[in-house]
Amino acid sequence: MNTTAATILKLLFQSPMTDEDIGEYIKIEKAGIYKNICLINDLLEKYNFKKIEKIQKEYKMLLTRNEREKFYDKIEFLSLDEKIDYLYIKFLHIGILNLEEEKKILDVSRSTITRTFKEVKEIFDGNGSKIEYLHGKGMKLVKISELEKREFCVKIMKFLMMEGFYSNPLKNLIEEITSIEIEERFRKINEIFKKNEILFNFPSFFFCYALEIGAHKFGKFKLFETNLDFIPCELIENENKFCLEYKSMLNNLIYRLKIKEDWTEKETILKVEKLYKKIKEKIDIDYIDPKTKEMLIYNIYLGLFKKEKNILKIKKVNMKETDQFLTNEINILIKDLDIELYRSDMLILTQIIKKIIIENKLKKINVLILINELTINHYFKLLHDLKKRYPTANLKIDAFYFYKLNGIQNFTDYHLVIGEDELEIQNYKKTNINLFSLNEIQDVIDNYAIEKTFYNFKRKNK
Repeated sequence: MNTTAATILKLLFQSPMTDEDIGEYIKIEKAGIYKNICLINDLLEKYNFKKIEKIQKEYKMLLTRNEREKFYDKIEFLSLDEKIDYLYIKFLHIGILNLEEEKKILDVSRSTITRTFKEVKEIFDGNGSKIEYLHGKGMKLVKISELEKREFCVKIMKFLMMEGFYSNPLKNLIEEITSIEIEERFRKINEIFKKNEILFNFPSFFFCYALEIGAHKFGKFKLFETNLDFIPCELIENENKFCLEYKSMLNNLIYRLKIKEDWTEKETILKVEKLYKKIKEKIDIDYIDPKTKEMLIYNIYLGLFKKEKNILKIKKVNMKETDQFLTNEINILIKDLDIELYRSDMLILTQIIKKIIIENKLKKINVLILINELTINHYFKLLHDLKKRYPTANLKIDAFYFYKLNGIQNFTDYHLVIGEDELEIQNYKKTNINLFSLNEIQDVIDNYAIEKTFYNFKRKNK
């Protein structure tokens, strides 16, 4: 297996994908995708697993989660990034590294292991750690910086977030290091988060979990450049399974999460702030609801973090016309800022931005919906459902024939009129949508909000 095939495998284990979907994550031609799918299928067939099938233009992995884990147990291949992380984590875990032995374990050439370790050494040098060569034994870590100890936890967190999407021998190494039961820690850390009114998210949880592993390995170490005064959390202090060093560092981290003090790399936080500012300028909205703002900022951070740490964890989102348009606009912004995001994370940002636009641009909007055949039951049901989505809008539903029969043309009080037949008035949207369909009516209203925000967006009449 090669790195491209391994990446496609990770993608398909998470979601069915078309050639175009895969191409968004891996810059590869359609023929190259087919070639690598065949390579994966040969491997699946070799170990008697169900092969990938193409169903309605989408490649689909047919293995269950349990079968996936068994298949990964058969694979020895690691990508370049995984080899670097493997050597980095193992070196810190053991303290001594023999490249000849690692060459055999990873089943690579001497030149490959040398090039890979060069990348690892550059990380250590950049963090201020020191390596000493021992004749006949390999390399020994003679100084481990505080930054290195923190990075060790971040790399453990990275692989925990991937939830088993890695093959041997990295899997065996992670399992050896993470001896603490994750389910048990999940319950305890979740309880601590709730007690301190902290929004639960997986990076924070897995960092708390990885921090305990770091505390057992290195004792207490410096997590942050600045010190803050805080009152220790009782749940942490009273937990007898936590060592003293872990309690001290976890208290520090939890307090920062509670006061929304960023715990990640400064460079990432600066990128988050820049992108948030650019998005706010782009949609020309001064006020964003605090909870929605927190959601947007968190998802920007999560997207950047995943991209920078090569965590290919995706969530497929079905796109509408407005989603595609907004995704393209976000793509322009991130290119201007010289940052990158996975497409799935851009789509998640798109959903949040669309929510912000709809909430702001449709405040007190007057909408008239004209339906040819209107029953009283349909009227109340449709009005009720639309009010739930647009609580501040003034919505009116009426029979189209009534307006047509009486020649009523006074529509100046409406920002938007939606109907099935022709009317020559401003802001009128003639559609052939099913006006009994809530989703289709919502699309028209949502698109109006996007048009109000982006003058270059034009809704295509269906």
